[in-house]
Amino acid sequence: MTHQHTALRTGPQIVAKGIHNFSEDDDDSAGSGSGATPGSAASSALGAIMGGLLPGAAAPDDPDEVAKSMLIDYNDKFAGALPAEFRDEVIDRTAAALISKNKPSAILLGPAGVGKTRVVEELARRIATKDPTVPPRLRNKTIYELSLSSLVAGTMYRGMMEQKIEALIAFAKEPKNGAILFIDEIHQLVPAGNQSSSSHEELAQSLKPALARGDLRVIGATTDQEGRRLAGDPAFARRFTRVGVSELNQDQTRQVLGTVLPSLITHYKNAVSADETVLDHVIALADEHLTTLHRPDSALTLLDRSLARLTIKRHKPDLAALMAPGDSLPLTRGVVKEVAESMHGSDAVPRAFDEAALAQALSRIQGQDQVCARAITLLRRDARGIFPRRQPLGWMFAGTSGVGKTEVARQIAHSMMGTEPIILNMAEFSEPPSITRLLGSAPGYVGSESNKEMPFDPLDANPRQVIVLDEFEKAHRDVQRIFLSALQEGSVRMASGKTVDFSKSLIIATTNAGRESISKGGMSLGFTGGPAPTGAHSLSREQLTKALTASHTGAGFEPELLGRFSWIVAFDVISRETYANVLAATFLRLRADIERSNPFLAASLPEELDDDQIAEFVESTYVPAQGARPAEATVRNWIEDVLDPSI
Repeated sequence: MTHQHTALRTGPQIVAKGIHNFSEDDDDSAGSGSGATPGSAASSALGAIMGGLLPGAAAPDDPDEVAKSMLIDYNDKFAGALPAEFRDEVIDRTAAALISKNKPSAILLGPAGVGKTRVVEELARRIATKDPTVPPRLRNKTIYELSLSSLVAGTMYRGMMEQKIEALIAFAKEPKNGAILFIDEIHQLVPAGNQSSSSHEELAQSLKPALARGDLRVIGATTDQEGRRLAGDPAFARRFTRVGVSELNQDQTRQVLGTVLPSLITHYKNAVSADETVLDHVIALADEHLTTLHRPDSALTLLDRSLARLTIKRHKPDLAALMAPGDSLPLTRGVVKEVAESMHGSDAVPRAFDEAALAQALSRIQGQDQVCARAITLLRRDARGIFPRRQPLGWMFAGTSGVGKTEVARQIAHSMMGTEPIILNMAEFSEPPSITRLLGSAPGYVGSESNKEMPFDPLDANPRQVIVLDEFEKAHRDVQRIFLSALQEGSVRMASGKTVDFSKSLIIATTNAGRESISKGGMSLGFTGGPAPTGAHSLSREQLTKALTASHTGAGFEPELLGRFSWIVAFDVISRETYANVLAATFLRLRADIERSNPFLAASLPEELDDDQIAEFVESTYVPAQGARPAEATVRNWIEDVLDPSI
C-alpha cells in the first residue's frame, strides 16, 4: 500500500507510476497462486483516486447517483408550500420558454428580493400537485436546483470536475428523467470583467451545445446588476429567453404579508401576535428604511425580524412574570420601527432630536446667530416627520472663507449623529476623470474590482450622515450633476450598479461663488472684502440665486442644480467686533488645552486676553475676506512667544 499512499499524498503526477508498481506486484501475486487478477490492484487504485470511491463520493459506474448528489428536487421540497401570489404572468412566460422547440431555457432577471427563486418554487409546486395550469409538456418534469458549490466539491484532481459535468449533462438530457435544471446566481458561470476564468466556466462551455440543440432545459436566475456579467459570454447568454421579474406594489405586498402571517405566528409558537392593521406599517417602514431591498422580501424580512425581536422580549423574566402562560405579546408599530432602524446596524439608530444640545453646540459659532437659529428650526421640523421625505435635506451655505460654514455643519453632525461629517474637498474633483473617485470604475476597467473604501461607503452602515461638499463651485460640472441626482432622486447609482441611499442624509454644499461685490441699493450681498453688511443672511433666495449663477464669476452654478437645494443662505462677513470675540474664545480654548496637558505652562499665561491685546490683534490681522481663519494662528503664535524663555 506504500505506492498508493504516495500517489494520494503527492498528486496525480505519479498516479501512473504507482499503478505500474501495483501491476508488477499483482503479476507476482498471480504467479504465486494468490488468486488475484493481474492489474486488479491497479484498477482499484485508479477507481479510488478518480472514480469517486473516496469518502462521500458515488461509484464511478453510477453517473445518475453522481448527478443526483449535486441536485435538490424542488418538486418534492415545495409540493406542500403556500402558493405564490401575483406571479402568474411570470410563471406563464417561464413555462412558455421551457416548452419552446428551440432553446427551451429561461433566465429570470430582476432586483434582489423580488421573488425570482419563488417563481421557480411555485412552478415546481404546480408540477408536483398536477395543477391544471401547467402545460402538458411540463407535467412529467422535475425541477432540480443545481448547487454550484457541490459541483466543485471533491474535485481534487484534474478530470474529476469534467466527470461530474458529464454525468450531470447526461442525467439532464435523458428523457426518462424529465429534468429541468435550476441554476441560481447563474452569472457565476461567466468570469467577471478582469478575471481570466471562472471555476464554473467549464460548466457553461459544456452546457452551450446541449442548450443550443434543445437537449436540456435550464432556468437561471440573477439580478439585473450581476446579469451584466453574462454579456461577457454572448454565446452562452443567447441560449436563454429573458424573463423580467418586477417588484410587487404595496397592495400586493400587503396581501402577501397577510397570507404568510399565520405561518409566522405558528413558527414562533403563538408567543406573539400581530393584527393585520400593523402590516401597513411594516410595508411603509420597510420602504422607508430598507431602501436597498425590494418588495416583497423587504417587508417579509422586516415582519419576520420584528416578530423574532418581540419573541425575545416576551420571554424576558420581567415581562414573562406579568403574562399568563398562554398569553401572546402583540406586535406594535414601535417595535417594527425599532427593528427597521436597527437593520442597518446599531449606528443607524437615530438619536432623538435634542434642540437644547444643538443650540448649545451652535452657540460656539460667532457672528452667525440668525443662520444658526434658522438651521435649528429646519432640523426641528424635519425631526417631527410631518411630511416623510424621499430626498435628503439639501442646504447651500454661501459666503467668504472663514465665516463658519463648515463649522456649522460639523457641529450639527456632532450634536445630531454623534459622528464627524463626511467632508469632501470638491477642489479635488475639478477634472472629469475624478468622477471615478466617487462612483468607482465601470466593470471591466482598471479598479472596477477594487475593495478600497469609497467616500459614500459610510452610508451603507448608517444612512443618517451629514455630507459636506466643501467649495462646491470648484467641482467639475459632471461631478456636480451627481449630487443633482442625489438631491432629486434620493439615491446615486455607483459604477458597479449598487445604489447608495441619500434620502436620510443632510447634504450641505459650501461655496465662495458670488463673493464679488454685487450692489443693490448700496448694500453689499455680504461676499466682499469691504465693510461688513447688515444681515447678508436676510437676502432673498432670488438675490442669492442671481449671485450664485452670475456668469462673470466663472464659477457659477446651473439654476437647475440650485433649485434642488431647499435652503440657500449667505453667511455674514465677520465684522471687527465678531473677530475680536473669536480671538478671545480661541485663547480660552487653547489655554484650556495647555492646562490639561501641562498645568505649569498654563500658569504662565493670563486667565484671558485683555482688551488692549485683542485690539492689537484685530488691527494687525483682521482681513474681512479671510473671515476668522487668522485667529487660530494669531493666538497660537502669541502663546508660543509668551512661553518661549528666550523672548
